Amino acid sequence: MIFCGAAALIAVVFFAALMAKGGGTINAVNTAAGTREGACVGRFAETALGVPYLVVSKGTVAGKDVIPCAATGAVPLGFALDAADVGEPVAIAMGFGKTVFGVASAAIAADVPVYTAAGGELSSTGGAGKYLMGRSVTAAAADNDVFELMPCFPVLQA
Repeated sequence: MIFCGAAALIAVVFFAALMAKGGGTINAVNTAAGTREGACVGRFAETALGVPYLVVSKGTVAGKDVIPCAATGAVPLGFALDAADVGEPVAIAMGFGKTVFGVASAAIAADVPVYTAAGGELSSTGGAGKYLMGRSVTAAAADNDVFELMPCFPVLQA
């Protein structure tokens, strides 16, 4: 019984110290349920990410900032799990071996390859300079629909 009381006291002291250090708030980087246990890294939004699950690439400061991935020319880093304003933290799902969510640029059938599209969205249309990002698991009916995919290591298309 004494052990339980001591453990509870330690937990209360630790939580109070944590709250005092953070100014009374706790900030969570990953607040969305956007990955099926995939590996994540933390970054900051260099430009606004208006919706969750956009494909992002490195921003001006590699290892710190991310921006929505362009259809061509930018190497994808992963999928932003949350929407974020400029400067806000965002968790990036690498997701290899696990499914993740993506945002469609148009209708996408289930079980087809998906590629980078403008604004961090994904398309079933490949082409020179685009990156293969994986294979759709579920379908997307229209632009801005969220769908599930099995990601792969991004592969540049010739």
